[in-house]
Amino acid sequence: MQHIAVLNPLGDYGINQYCHELAEGLGLNGASVSFFTGADCGLPPSSHHRRLPVLNSVLFKQRPALAGVAPSPATAIYSEPSVAVAPPNHSPLRKAFLTIELALYLKAQRYDVVWTHWPEMESYHPGFWRLCRRLGMYVVHTVHNVSPHDGSASLSLPAPYKHADLLVVHSAFARAELLSAYPQVAAKTIVCLHGAYSIYLRRPEARDRVRQQLGVAPDQPLILFCGAIRPYKNIDAVLHAMRDPRYSEAVLAVAGTEAGFADGVAGDSLGRTRRIARELGIEDRMRLMPRHLSISEMSELFEAGDIKVLPYLKGYGSGMLLLAMTFGKYIVSTRTGGADEYLESYPRATLLQGPSSEEVADGIAEAIARLDDPAPPASLSHLQWPAIARQALECIGKGQSQGIRYEMISTAAGSRRPRTAKPRSSVASTPPRAAAKLSK
Repeated sequence: MQHIAVLNPLGDYGINQYCHELAEGLGLNGASVSFFTGADCGLPPSSHHRRLPVLNSVLFKQRPALAGVAPSPATAIYSEPSVAVAPPNHSPLRKAFLTIELALYLKAQRYDVVWTHWPEMESYHPGFWRLCRRLGMYVVHTVHNVSPHDGSASLSLPAPYKHADLLVVHSAFARAELLSAYPQVAAKTIVCLHGAYSIYLRRPEARDRVRQQLGVAPDQPLILFCGAIRPYKNIDAVLHAMRDPRYSEAVLAVAGTEAGFADGVAGDSLGRTRRIARELGIEDRMRLMPRHLSISEMSELFEAGDIKVLPYLKGYGSGMLLLAMTFGKYIVSTRTGGADEYLESYPRATLLQGPSSEEVADGIAEAIARLDDPAPPASLSHLQWPAIARQALECIGKGQSQGIRYEMISTAAGSRRPRTAKPRSSVASTPPRAAAKLSK
């Protein structure tokens, strides 16, 4: 039985929900899983893994939380998302202490696998991944984003890419992008699909009620744009597309908060969207929810909606794409991030040729025309988390049994190539030696 620590120190909604689903899938395959996080973000209880919201602070002060037992499954109505509080700027000494303490704790608790989900653990030293390997633990890292959505890839190899034994991406597209930027990690990169959601429960009885609350008539198409509203998600194209006379009766619901815009409006989480809608004369066909929704609220909104638009300019995978598939909604999406790979066998979708407002308008018009088309339910069996986790466990087990540990080294010409290091049984160091390595 694998003993796995899943780590996400961010107070992040999407990554935390992904980690919850992954931990559930691993647990259903017989693994013993603990999900270490910095904030719960309204996650449901679980009987298949422990959730420990203890990161970004000193562990020995949180012994009661670390010793706690996971709550039993309860209600389908989950709590409101907790407010994510950014960790303070720690001194290098404190970062080193937290890093060594966390790695030694994981080793002392006999975790076989450490599975991380973000390349920058703000409260911890970048040497964390190397230290875990030195202590003999198998290190897995999920590459949710090859490079920042609003930036470019780093010139140097990120620490988790360098020291992880296994890198996980969500699509062949993402793998190609990763290897284009960092070809030296090819031998240890695998594709594991992003699964459909189980925490967003179907609530069909909510459809009429929510549409009435939003002031949307039963026959009006309701288009959804949800989540973190950032430049790469291309909301501007959707707003301009809403002026198209072919579907002047359609309503656009925007739920979430804006970030990353130079012309954002202080004090209004959707102020920029509100201003553009007013300038375009579509304000009366907008329904704005300027906050993150709880899991139950998002479930009800998706029940009420008809079309999910995803005209992203850049991406490596989208949780919102999987959420729309989970609810069987019509999807209008660009191909970036491997969306075409996921929608290949999904009948209710239109793939855009590009992200312009004209192309988005054509996609929405096609979606509205096809809303009533009879279509068999999409099979999402390949997107169930137990199957995805089983694949990952097989890859981890193969790497452990073969003792293959990849490490990037410099060649004489200055390029980078993978080197197969010693088998796992011979790479573990004693805690004092591993701690000393951290500062080098």
